[in-house]
Amino acid sequence: MTVAQLQTFELATNAAENQDWALASDYLQRLVAQRPNDPRTMARLGWSLQKQQMPDRAEEAYRKALALDPSTTLASNNLALLLQEQHRFVEAAEVLRAGVRQSPENSELHYNLGIICELYLLDLECALEQYQAYQSVAYEKDEAVEGWIADLKRRLAK
Repeated sequence: MTVAQLQTFELATNAAENQDWALASDYLQRLVAQRPNDPRTMARLGWSLQKQQMPDRAEEAYRKALALDPSTTLASNNLALLLQEQHRFVEAAEVLRAGVRQSPENSELHYNLGIICELYLLDLECALEQYQAYQSVAYEKDEAVEGWIADLKRRLAK
């Protein structure tokens, strides 16, 4: 990034920290125009659009980011959450599965896929697998998730 682009990125970050999502989007759109092949900026633009209740535009930005780089975990995770909000659970799980294939060390992707599998798809085996994967890559063990794992094992043993 050039110095001017870094300054624009800083302005976008400051606007987002102040929850001025319209201003953040404005700066991010300028950056995207200058750097159309930068998936991280595209994913951040998606987030700012999502925060402004513009789900169609946010989805488009996330999908562009993932087309540029399928390992953009910010785009995978946020697109899946957006789809979940729209009750598009199968699509959300597909996005997270693709994200997990690209970035198996990302605990958040495993966690969110486990939630969708358990609560919305009622796929307990998937949920158990994802919660276990989450625990194996997370920085520290999550006691709540340990309880969920034990519960799923009991339910699946029946």
